[in-house]
Amino acid sequence: MRTSGLWGGRGGVLALLVLLVGLAGSPPRAVAGRVEMDLSGIWQYQNVTNLSFPPSNNWQTVTVPGFLSGWQYNHAWFRCVFTPPSSMAGTQLKLRFGGAKFNSQVYLNGTFIGSYLNGYEPFDFDVTAAANAGQTNELIVGVTDWTATFSTNVDFSGLPANQDPRNYVQNVIRAPIGGRYDLYGLWQPVKLLSVPAVAIADVFLMPSVRTQQLTVRLTLRNDGATAQSVNVTNRVFAGATAALTLPSQQLTIPPGLTSVDISAAWTNAHWWSHFDPYLYSLQTTVASTAGQDCQRAVKTSQ
Repeated sequence: MRTSGLWGGRGGVLALLVLLVGLAGSPPRAVAGRVEMDLSGIWQYQNVTNLSFPPSNNWQTVTVPGFLSGWQYNHAWFRCVFTPPSSMAGTQLKLRFGGAKFNSQVYLNGTFIGSYLNGYEPFDFDVTAAANAGQTNELIVGVTDWTATFSTNVDFSGLPANQDPRNYVQNVIRAPIGGRYDLYGLWQPVKLLSVPAVAIADVFLMPSVRTQQLTVRLTLRNDGATAQSVNVTNRVFAGATAALTLPSQQLTIPPGLTSVDISAAWTNAHWWSHFDPYLYSLQTTVASTAGQDCQRAVKTSQ
């Protein structure tokens, strides 16, 4: 979920902070028709000279989320063995990475799932065909240090002593690498999600002080082969009290991704400021014959 805040009058901003319910290291947990399994914890890793699959059995232990250190063409494999609950069988399974640096190469049960270059954005893959609910699964992820983002190779053999390698790399296109260029690995949680065939892919919140309204931009994903009729509801909460209910929508969602904006006037919202950092939460529910998906948000402070 994402939030767009617009600064406005009355010395503040209408702020909505939305975080999915979830604790690192928690067992599989159901949220309506959605089941989430957090794979954070003790993994295995090995440094290698190249990411040739399959890796050897020279594994060492590492904690995920976590980092390895290196900046001069370092590569590593990360390995996790897990058993999804049998209740996940027959649903759409998504493998979600909160952040992995860099150029992740993902294999599940020996099958190549996909890759992702950038190191700071979340990304996910559909692993419905490769995952085995109720059985042992092996997840292997290969990553490379910041050099994975270079458009051409850089020879560091002539790097002067005490010079920052970031200043040494010239005339090379790089993806954003951030301040800690010397750290790489699975630095954010890795999760397995079980969702219905029609599920919530993204929620983008657009509160407006000027127009005194809230717009929720939903991206829905239909992994089925035919269009599905769904009912969409959005409710804003102040603590346990409903503060705003947006109009419900009956939509027909074709296969693939569909985006829709849902708006409602909000004239009595509690304004946010640094003197009074008041926050709301949002609950979005999508129900269809394929099941129900709900992203429940929690308020972190008020």
